[in-house]
Amino acid sequence: MFGDSSRLRMLITAPALAAFATLGIAGQAGAWTLEEAAAPYKGTTIRTIGEALPPLEAMKKLAPEFEKRTGITVEIEMYEASETASKVMLDLNSKRGRYDFILQQHRNVGKFVTNGHVEPIEQFMTSATLRDPEFKPEEQLYQGLWKEISWYGGKAYGFPFTALTMLGIGPIS
Repeated sequence: MFGDSSRLRMLITAPALAAFATLGIAGQAGAWTLEEAAAPYKGTTIRTIGEALPPLEAMKKLAPEFEKRTGITVEIEMYEASETASKVMLDLNSKRGRYDFILQQHRNVGKFVTNGHVEPIEQFMTSATLRDPEFKPEEQLYQGLWKEISWYGGKAYGFPFTALTMLGIGPIS
């Protein structure tokens, strides 16, 4: 899956990448373990790119623990928004496949799907070997937002990673 010409082209929408964080913190129910799920990928490298914001910075701090538990190297590139978008589009349009997953604003999902740049995540979500049975995105990831911002055409293409919000307050007299 990782490190070859048929690289995973999965969009993890930004607010996305909860999948990575979930692998490290989700409950270990039944016989499923992160270490066993990751075993076939030991020695590979996962590359991601996203906007340099606190959630991605936090993920970068968690990467060494993930690497220790799985044997999978994690490379995280962080840039400001326009540079991230340019690098992502260059990679997608050139079909280089440098990134295994990307963090992008959810409004780009439709464009990425229609251009054939990303794959639905269903095959990963239905895999008993890859998915922690305790991981329930519809309940655990910004309730109500997962389907609203990570789905396109009735299929999931990623997970909410963060919910950037703004509160506007008018002039105070």
